[in-house]
Amino acid sequence: MKYSTLSKKSDSYFKRKTGVKKPTFQKMVDIVKESIANRKTRRGNKATFTVEDQLLIMLQYYREYPTFFSLADMWGIHESSAQRTVRRIEDILIADGTFSLPGNTAVYPIY
Repeated sequence: MKYSTLSKKSDSYFKRKTGVKKPTFQKMVDIVKESIANRKTRRGNKATFTVEDQLLIMLQYYREYPTFFSLADMWGIHESSAQRTVRRIEDILIADGTFSLPGNTAVYPIY
């Protein structure tokens, strides 16, 4: 489901579909757009999907863990494009440091 359709849905539906709230999603979009704007060179063809849709592809991958083949089939793109999109968006968000997950060295109590 593209962002143009998903954005019209209720907040609770958006959260259930993506795993994040709308303000968090918007913050992610801002970070990715800023990173893209700060690039020195622009190579290749213009992106087929908006930043919002690329972010939805990544969130869908982490929410549902489909194969890249299935993800690509859902979005009508090539399997390698789906993999590159997920990797590129996650690298941008990780490099920013605003969003993070505990690493392998995090200590959790065992009960």
